[in-house]
Amino acid sequence: MDIFRNILAFGCTFYLIYFITSSVLNMLFVLTCGYTTSVQKKAAIILGIIAASLLIPYYYYPA
Repeated sequence: MDIFRNILAFGCTFYLIYFITSSVLNMLFVLTCGYTTSVQKKAAIILGIIAASLLIPYYYYPA
């Protein structure tokens, strides 16, 4: 049961970091340009995934 909880915690943490990073970048694009293009949206998604991947060693798993 602990392994399932750790896998779920990893997935949720990765998604949360990715989602927050992508959302912040999209908001910055809108504030600076007034609009977003598909290239900017893709860049925000890619940077969100990179940020979440780089922070994997710092994830905390109870048990």
